[in-house]
Amino acid sequence: MNGLLDEKRRVAESLFADLGQVSQRSQFGGLGVWCDGVMFALIAEGELYLRGREALGRDYAARGMCPFIYTKRGFPVRLNYYRVDAAMWQHPHSLADLLQRSLQQARSDQASRLAAMMRLHTRPNISINMERRLYRIGIYSLEDLARVGATQAFSQLKEANHQVDDRVLFDLAAAVQGCHSAVLPRPLNEALRQWLQGNAHRWRYKK
Repeated sequence: MNGLLDEKRRVAESLFADLGQVSQRSQFGGLGVWCDGVMFALIAEGELYLRGREALGRDYAARGMCPFIYTKRGFPVRLNYYRVDAAMWQHPHSLADLLQRSLQQARSDQASRLAAMMRLHTRPNISINMERRLYRIGIYSLEDLARVGATQAFSQLKEANHQVDDRVLFDLAAAVQGCHSAVLPRPLNEALRQWLQGNAHRWRYKK
């Protein structure tokens, strides 16, 4: 297990062996720890961090586990990975339980994302390529799209790639409405056109 000191590495290798086929890849300036196609831990600066989101992350924080801070473009970004402290290494059985919890949550999150992407693709005008673009800006489901709104989602897509066609706005609105963009209600269609006219300057000069 690369990235850990000898004593920690021996414990980690023993625990990871019980999880299945574990691999490492470069991630966030360190090494991501993967199992079954999902990343559930991170090794950075000689320390092991466990993935924990929402309730699990709060539990890790309550245990005194410090979050991993990643510097991106000069700005600190707090990630949902929490450091295994020195005392935890002395209790391998307890640490094994935490590893299992992180892995289970990572698997569950991946399954939810895949299911959500399939639901997006069931809407008219939402292609596989558009699904991928929406995924990149954090929209994984129709619920996410409805919450964010067609105009905000379009703005984020346009910021990521100024060549996104204006018709995408109508496709997104139609996905929220559950219809084809060709049959959007006239008032909504007109409101979207006015919004485009009022915001065209935001992307007109982008290269």
